[in-house]
Amino acid sequence: MFHENLARIDAASDELDKLVASGNAQRFDTLNALLEYVESGEWMYDADRLAFRELLKAMQISVAQDGSLPAIKLHKRIGEDMDALNEIEHMYEKEISQIFGRFEPWSTGAASQ
Repeated sequence: MFHENLARIDAASDELDKLVASGNAQRFDTLNALLEYVESGEWMYDADRLAFRELLKAMQISVAQDGSLPAIKLHKRIGEDMDALNEIEHMYEKEISQIFGRFEPWSTGAASQ
């Protein structure tokens, strides 16, 4: 599954590169629609949004190759989304640490007694 996911991310990255390089006037509308989905998809929890991290990184790299004003604005928006994902991940890590911090460390000496 891991390698399949990497292949999907690579394919999506290639498609993003093609879209940005196409010069199509609608390309930024398409990318904005994708960001809207990631940012506010109603069925998603914050943890679900973390699955889009690699796609957003690929999008950010693709958009950085275009020096137009819409691309610059989109690059900034993607950066803000990446910051939000980092904050979500930090909150989950903190929560998991609190949950598992309640358990005493496993001692090999106690298990053998």
